[in-house]
Amino acid sequence: PAHTEVLKLRNLVGSYLGEGVHQKKSLINQAIEEEKIKREQARLEARNNYNIGLTAMEKNEYDRAIRSFEASLDIIRYAPYQLGMASLQKQAQAKIREARNAKKTWEEEQKKVRLQQARQKAEQLEAEERARRTRKINILLTKAIEFYTRKKFDKAEIMVRQILDIDPGNKRARKLVEDIEEASHAYISEKTFKRKIEGWKHFLVDIHRSAIPY
Repeated sequence: PAHTEVLKLRNLVGSYLGEGVHQKKSLINQAIEEEKIKREQARLEARNNYNIGLTAMEKNEYDRAIRSFEASLDIIRYAPYQLGMASLQKQAQAKIREARNAKKTWEEEQKKVRLQQARQKAEQLEAEERARRTRKINILLTKAIEFYTRKKFDKAEIMVRQILDIDPGNKRARKLVEDIEEASHAYISEKTFKRKIEGWKHFLVDIHRSAIPY
């Protein structure tokens, strides 16, 4: 009987020992599986960040691209287990350099574009100002000639002086000042005065024609 009890005890201990080993193996397998899943998740995240960087590069979003490539590198470098992604790591490093160089080139190009736009805007404003000044001068000159042809020399001279305030070198205005002074002081004959009037009338026609858009 004693021998039977020993056998029972041995069988009981063996069953316990077998169960413990089995549990230990299960825990190890579970840990291995969990690590495998985490490793695959890290790889996927690294690839996703790298691909986001490529997309950003295509859109000239260089800061976003650099951040994405750096995020991919951080995952590869600092993962608590080997990811086996040395090739992607090198590619990400190369893309960071490429993105930084592309950003610098793009910024220089944008600076040139802005300068060109500013230059064009300044030229446009200058052209508009010249056109406005020309219109004003033509209006004043037309009034001055009309006063001149009606022998209202004082009013004609006022108009001409306004022109010279705007454009001191205006040859037409200076010529009209001379004609006004000659006519107002009777330095010329009536025949000469009429001839000058005809000349100024022709000039008015030219002003009118130049103002007509074709």
